[in-house]
Amino acid sequence: MKIIGTQEELKWVRRALANNCEGCIFEERCNQNASEELKKHGKTLTSCEEFMSRQITFVCEEETKATK
Repeated sequence: MKIIGTQEELKWVRRALANNCEGCIFEERCNQNASEELKKHGKTLTSCEEFMSRQITFVCEEETKATK
């Protein structure tokens, strides 16, 4: 998945996605990751936002325009 937007839009979408697990397409994998971390480390180390940042490519259109 790729999300393209300004820095402010990308910041907003990361927060919005991290705050709503209901219906999230990553919910099962995120929960599995949290469960594995809990078994290995006794606690969850990866936040929802961190997990999603490994699953979604966030592209800043301002940076894309600057490199053209």
